[in-house]
Amino acid sequence: MTVRGESESVSVSQDPGLPISMSRTSGDADHDLVLQWRPRVGQEGFVHEIVVEKPSSTKRLRIRIPVAPEAMTWVHPRRNEPMMIQTTVGSTVETDVRCQSNYQLMQLAVKQLDDGFDFRPGMEPRLFDAISRMPQKASASAGHLTFTAIHGHEGTTSMACFGCMSSTFMMEQEACVTVRVSLCKYATKPGDTLLSITRMYHQNNNWRRLWNINPSIVPDPQHVMAEGTVLDLGPIYRIQDGDSLANIAGRFDTTIRNLLEVNQFIIDEEMVKSGEELCITPCTNQPTPSMDMKFAY
Repeated sequence: MTVRGESESVSVSQDPGLPISMSRTSGDADHDLVLQWRPRVGQEGFVHEIVVEKPSSTKRLRIRIPVAPEAMTWVHPRRNEPMMIQTTVGSTVETDVRCQSNYQLMQLAVKQLDDGFDFRPGMEPRLFDAISRMPQKASASAGHLTFTAIHGHEGTTSMACFGCMSSTFMMEQEACVTVRVSLCKYATKPGDTLLSITRMYHQNNNWRRLWNINPSIVPDPQHVMAEGTVLDLGPIYRIQDGDSLANIAGRFDTTIRNLLEVNQFIIDEEMVKSGEELCITPCTNQPTPSMDMKFAY
């Protein structure tokens, strides 16, 4: 864009100045001002203003440049910025998914929804001109996504993918949310006790092993813990060359059955590969030291 100053040079006022990434140079004529601009991501949907002035005049030229949004775009998650959420068994994570267009209303189609996800769609029309007064109407399609990690999700990665499709144009954009569930951790739910968790993961009654790993909790197997308390279930072991479930179980004095219970992503022996991580519950092959579950020693 060229602004001609005729007999006098023109300049850009410091208030509001130039939009981010806009440059100015001198033109072919002595008093010309050349403005060059390629809007960046995040500047769409707004009207950007430039004020040009002459030193000898109080008159100003006000230039307004509206930057139209893409015909279709993902607001959350961003299409080119994969969204990764880390969680723990016993926890529920939530997020919104939303795409929008400056044309007709769109459809939000579910492309992939792994086990543990729940999606509730909803329409949310809005105007882009809410802040900048851009004379451009937009529409949005949104929904609410939740993921509940349950026993069996430990160490797994789950995905939910959505397609944003226009009813006017034959076009589609896809975005995904990825949830990674931590190994060897558990977030308590209402009614959980040291004993109930020990029976679920260690498959015996020796609750003191679990307490030794988490010494900050109340040392009472019947004590109901606060909801959301994150417990460590055991150490994490990185598989070495030549390892098998049998020799790992023998090394840590546990059983193959117990290894499979706390690492349910393992379907068969071929999945035990060097470099992979396993949750270990050591010494769970040993009997409970006492018949008294509360005062086992």
